[in-house]
Amino acid sequence: MSSSHTQKSIIEYHGEYSKTRCGYCKNSASTSISTGFVAHVLTVFDYERCINNGWRRSGRWVYHPTPIESNCCVLCTIRLNVERFEKTSKQKRVERKFERYLETGEVPMPMPIRGVVHESEKRKKDGGGEKEEEEEKEEK
Repeated sequence: MSSSHTQKSIIEYHGEYSKTRCGYCKNSASTSISTGFVAHVLTVFDYERCINNGWRRSGRWVYHPTPIESNCCVLCTIRLNVERFEKTSKQKRVERKFERYLETGEVPMPMPIRGVVHESEKRKKDGGGEKEEEEEKEEK
C-alpha cells in the first residue's frame, strides 16, 4: 500500500459560521453565512471531494455557503485549467520581481503614480538637492 492511501486529513470543525459582512458587496449586515472547518492537513482526495460538493477554500479555511436565499450575493466559483493557463506579461513581471525579492531581499521601488513625483526623482532633477540648499543660502 502506498503512503498516499495511509495519509489522513486533519480538520478542526467550526460548524455554522456567520460573517459580519459579505465578501462580495461588503454589506455590513450579517448576510453571509456558511459552515466551515480549518484544514490542518487535507489530502488531495478529500479536497477534491469537498470542491466537487460545493465547498470552497480560502487559505486553510474550508467552507460551504448556506443556500442562496440566506445570503445577499450569488457566489461565483472560479476554476482554472492549469494545463491551459498562460501568464500575462504583467503576471510574469510580478513573478520576476517576487523571485528577485526572495533571492536578494531587495524591495523594488514603488511604481510611479501619474502626476505624483517621488522625492528621489525630485532630488535627481534638482542636482541631488544641493541646488535648493545653495538658493536658500543666497536668499538669506
